[in-house]
Amino acid sequence: MTNLLRLSLHKSLLWNPRLVKWNNMVLRFSHDEPTPSYPRNPGWINRHAIGNREVVGHGRNGIAAYGDNVLCPFPAIRYKVFDSDLLLLREKEKGHWNALSKEEKKMLYRASFRQTFAEFTRHGAYPDTEYLGGVGLSMVVIAVSLFYYAFLKAFFLPPLPTTMTPEGWENTVTKMIQLQWNPITGMASKWDYENDRWRPGFKPWFLDYLPKNSPLRELTPEEGS
Repeated sequence: MTNLLRLSLHKSLLWNPRLVKWNNMVLRFSHDEPTPSYPRNPGWINRHAIGNREVVGHGRNGIAAYGDNVLCPFPAIRYKVFDSDLLLLREKEKGHWNALSKEEKKMLYRASFRQTFAEFTRHGAYPDTEYLGGVGLSMVVIAVSLFYYAFLKAFFLPPLPTTMTPEGWENTVTKMIQLQWNPITGMASKWDYENDRWRPGFKPWFLDYLPKNSPLRELTPEEGS
């Protein structure tokens, strides 16, 4: 039927060249054309790397290579090269599988795959170590950043302002108390102006930044304690 259709189209093309596109489409999808096998592009096979192992599919990324992977459990090539014994098993495999012994089935499987799915997903045989690369790279970046900061601080960055010293902290807090800064919820609300001390129970968060002998380090205990 397809041959008759081709012949009729060929004759009609002599009178109507516009049917060229339709003819090409029929020729492309007709059943008489042999189905292409892998690989569709022979250029991606590296025979110097895989030897004579059979290419059976696209694989993980289109490269003719073998690897057991959970995300792509079907490699592009077989694990072993089929020798004479395995070729005999392949011919026997084409018949009924009941004729194959258990050992022959294992041999056929091991010829195509190095490990079973349970084997290469077991933690001992296939440990999850991909995170170690990310951890190592992060540690390298952190170490380089710290050395770079130390280098800048030693040779380029100016010294800290005087307000960051213990005496500077004491002067800043004293000034805030004198100016009654934020008397509702701020520093002035925590200061007892009548007794010139902190209110009972208040413990400033900046005590460690003040000088050791600063009067602002003296706290007022809560009443009844």
